[in-house]
Amino acid sequence: MDNLIINLQPYSDDQEFENFKFMIAEEFEQHVNKKVIVKGKDLTWAKLTGSKEFYLIEPLDIVKELVPRDTDFTYRMEKVGKKKYKVESSNHDSTEYYDIEITDILPTYNDEEILSDELLT
Repeated sequence: MDNLIINLQPYSDDQEFENFKFMIAEEFEQHVNKKVIVKGKDLTWAKLTGSKEFYLIEPLDIVKELVPRDTDFTYRMEKVGKKKYKVESSNHDSTEYYDIEITDILPTYNDEEILSDELLT
């Protein structure tokens, strides 16, 4: 990967994970509240494809919205354009691949209501 932003290795220690979170924050702080469009392939053990859209509420959402919770994972991200990224993430199920695009679309009033409700649940 030519424009590697972060590479969280398997079985990283606490310091490496803190560095990972810092690097994600450095890259994505500028994109908070913008819409993220994700296309994924080889998802789960069934090797599914799919897409997802969400608003980036905090920088680490770029990870939390993609990787399974409560499991060890790797996360390798490359910047491939001004607001485009490629991710390879492995966990106990599989290695998954994502194409991510950050848009300049900001939440509308209705989107903000929905986002607020999601955060409360």
